[in-house]
Amino acid sequence: MKGNRTGLIIIILLLGLVIRGMLPANAGPAANFGMAPLPASLDVQAGMAGSSNITVTNISAVPNTIVLSSNNTSVCSLSSLTLVLSASSSENSTLTCQSASLATLVVNVTGTSGTINHFVIVTFHFKILVNLDANSTGQTDVATQPSCPSALPSPGCTAQAKSFRIGAVLNASTTVPVPTSVFGWQFQINYNASAFVPQDDPSGSSTYPDGALSTALFGSQITAGTVNWAAKITASQAFGSSQITHNVGPSEDGITVFFTIISPNPAVTISAKTQTSSFQTQPLTRFSTSHLEQESQKRSATLHL
Repeated sequence: MKGNRTGLIIIILLLGLVIRGMLPANAGPAANFGMAPLPASLDVQAGMAGSSNITVTNISAVPNTIVLSSNNTSVCSLSSLTLVLSASSSENSTLTCQSASLATLVVNVTGTSGTINHFVIVTFHFKILVNLDANSTGQTDVATQPSCPSALPSPGCTAQAKSFRIGAVLNASTTVPVPTSVFGWQFQINYNASAFVPQDDPSGSSTYPDGALSTALFGSQITAGTVNWAAKITASQAFGSSQITHNVGPSEDGITVFFTIISPNPAVTISAKTQTSSFQTQPLTRFSTSHLEQESQKRSATLHL
């Protein structure tokens, strides 16, 4: 009897230690999770940022905490490094990368929960997706020129007496297509707000500035591989507009032009040089030829597809 009582006491003491956390209890199987990027590969205009959404899903019936990291923190960042997930739930973290160089960047995003690790690969292709045309002459003009002086223009360049139209041309071809299934785009051009105002010029002889016509014009090409953006807007298949943002930089404003296809209309594929849109700008005062040329060369664009 005495021996039996001793064994009982030992069992009770051991159970007490487990309850108090002094001895490890059986925690069961580790909580597993899954990861998926969207998109897994994307083309990005060199100099601007691109993003991919990393979805992490807890595939276990218990809460889980996942710690995220990437292999390229110098040019990439994650919006959330720790995701706390309830049972069978999902959370997102946005991977954003930026490169001024023409390059292909392969990023490994790893998720860790205890001893379990999973990873996904996201590939960023930094390209020249869009070129600026300082001498856009119409809604089908895809020839790009870095500058156009107001007098004695270079061959093929129309003289810009007091204003000039800047166009943004998608640099696509059958061998260098932009992403398939394009539902819309947006680009921004920054300009010297102390020197120029983005508005159309209805009269070449009136005072500065005298813009009263449409600032932004959407491309209207009908050749193979291009898209007639203007026609889609007219047919109510898409919506497009422009917006000016002030103080985007020292003495700089920015004009943003955007286009989006309205559901349920299908996406488009672009496989030839295509003008997205152009906008007219006027100097606030009459500048010399060299000044106009210098300002047109300084403009740059960022593009989102």
